Amino acid sequence: MLEIIEQHAGRLHQLLAALRRYVHVSESGQQAWTMVDCNAAVKSAIENLQGVIEETGATVECEPLPTIHSIDILLIQLFQNLIGNGLKYRSEAPPVIRISAEPSDSGWTFSVQDNGIGINPKYFDYIFGVFRRLDGQQFAGTGMGLAICRAAVERLGGRIWVESTEGVGSRFRFFIDTRIA
Repeated sequence: MLEIIEQHAGRLHQLLAALRRYVHVSESGQQAWTMVDCNAAVKSAIENLQGVIEETGATVECEPLPTIHSIDILLIQLFQNLIGNGLKYRSEAPPVIRISAEPSDSGWTFSVQDNGIGINPKYFDYIFGVFRRLDGQQFAGTGMGLAICRAAVERLGGRIWVESTEGVGSRFRFFIDTRIA
């Protein structure tokens, strides 16, 4: 019984920590907008995930990214969650994650693509909700990662979406309007 209580307490601790991150990202307005090198944000995210990257034998490829007017901690959290999902929801093959960006008239569209298990199109909107998980028994997590990503992108004046094929992988894309500050 104590072991079960301990497991549930650990899970509750994870959920509360994820909820705190979500509230911080979606509600806090204290962070300053500055010029942020997105290459440095991705580098920080990769450093935070280095243990999992080595453990899974993953490759993370990143094309040159822009420097944009943004909030650095939100971009780091965003890249970290999206890369982390590519590592977590992997197929039998070693994970390959590709990060890129392309300019538009009013901002940048970023892409984080993986070769993982993919997502059924009927769940594309569902997965961005709070505490929403598709494979709760098979994969550890709180169901907050993509909700945090959505909150971060919305705080940055953008939007996020996914393109995916089951068994092939997913590409998460997010647009940030660089005219907003």
